[in-house]
Amino acid sequence: MEKFKVNINMEQTFTDGEKDKVSVDTIVEMERKEDKLYVNFEGREMIFQVGETHLCRFQLAGGEILLNFTTCALRQIEDRIVIEYEISDFNRNLISNNILKMRLKTL
Repeated sequence: MEKFKVNINMEQTFTDGEKDKVSVDTIVEMERKEDKLYVNFEGREMIFQVGETHLCRFQLAGGEILLNFTTCALRQIEDRIVIEYEISDFNRNLISNNILKMRLKTL
């Protein structure tokens, strides 16, 4: 996987209407194969594929949690990637709708 320095902007809208925005500069590993985008970010391996749901493991203080990521849209325009996706719990109960924007700089 190729490493990139990225500026990430993420907006989450939870089922109760609460919103959260995060902006961070970090390093990610990313690879695109056919219609899938593989992203390794802070120990999380995420797979984004439009119309598909993939499990993602998150490490928490008390253990690990599995979440479903369903990709709704995936666009790349020059050095920017925009991903719209939903997060649901293991039982497919919706947790949030998300927009992830990444500006890439090759290392």
